[in-house]
Amino acid sequence: MKVINRASTWLIVAIMSIFYACSSGDEEVNPEKELSELYLLSEHSIPNTDLKVRTYTYMEDLIVGYNKFQFLVEKSGMSEAFTNVEISIKSMMDMGTMMHACPIENPVLGTEFESALGGAAVFVMPSGDMGRWTMTLKVTDKDTDDEGEVTFPVNIKLPDEARLRSFSMGDDKYFVSLVEPFQPQVGINDFVVAVHKKASMTDWPPEQAFEISIEPEMPDMGHGSPNNVDPVHVKDGHYQGKVNFTMDGYWKVNLDLDKDNNKQELSFDITFEHSSTN
Repeated sequence: MKVINRASTWLIVAIMSIFYACSSGDEEVNPEKELSELYLLSEHSIPNTDLKVRTYTYMEDLIVGYNKFQFLVEKSGMSEAFTNVEISIKSMMDMGTMMHACPIENPVLGTEFESALGGAAVFVMPSGDMGRWTMTLKVTDKDTDDEGEVTFPVNIKLPDEARLRSFSMGDDKYFVSLVEPFQPQVGINDFVVAVHKKASMTDWPPEQAFEISIEPEMPDMGHGSPNNVDPVHVKDGHYQGKVNFTMDGYWKVNLDLDKDNNKQELSFDITFEHSSTN
């Protein structure tokens, strides 16, 4: 793979870290976008509180891989969304003889919508004969300190193209999920992966110690693309770079991951049609 010089690498890290820090989350708040454009996953009243929580997803189906959520909270007697609230997520897979969790990013207010809390979950296997997933929301009213939780089933499907890869490095197992591009286009796209380590059945911390390089290619056409930027760690296990798709069709983005001189190769398939920045 092509390697940029060390000075250029640190310059890219500095610029991207500043940009990331200026945003309250993965995306800037967009007041013109409505939650109604998303998919309503669930609506629950929270026991022991006056709160109701609506959970929205960005895809009609939850998938194995990185899934973004928005949580809108309403409080009895209030006409507007209630924002002085804290939500934590726990997702569990019940396999009968054992249970395990998955990587979670707890909701933060204003990550994309001013009055909603944005979070994410990285589901590591599909629902089915092997087991069933549930999601638990623990909700705290910070005005009154009242809190309660609700648990509901979620169905996780395998996507047409894998958005999650895993590998072992020594005694450790890592999971790499494709975050962006979510809607790929012809031209320069954000390229973001999230890396988590399975520390135990219930603990999946983000991992920030990898060096990652990428090389996209079109296997059917026999060419790659110029002007790609290798992902660097920006926050919470997220590595952000740029990938250039010079035409629509089937692309393979190859990744090299390096940690303490231990190397791992993997790839993500990305297929799209009739998408253009022009």
